[in-house]
Amino acid sequence: GDKKHVFLSNRVASTISLINMQTLEKVGDITGLPAGPDDMEITPDGKTLWVTLRFSKKVGVIDIPSMKLMTVIPVGKSPHGVFFMPRAGWE
Repeated sequence: GDKKHVFLSNRVASTISLINMQTLEKVGDITGLPAGPDDMEITPDGKTLWVTLRFSKKVGVIDIPSMKLMTVIPVGKSPHGVFFMPRAGWE
């Protein structure tokens, strides 16, 4: 990550919050997600955030600069866990 922010999934609210780690204040929310955002991972190029949508049987792909959902991918019952190799160096 950029070591200044953290993404936080709000499973019941179906949102993802962006928190400033220095001020501990919420910078913004990603809304309009299918039910159950859970585990997340930033792609190695640092451009997108992939999130399991546990209650929706999908994975969402979010554009980080705009904080908008780009697409959803059907993957099956209760997806949990996303991992890219190499790990992202989000700047």
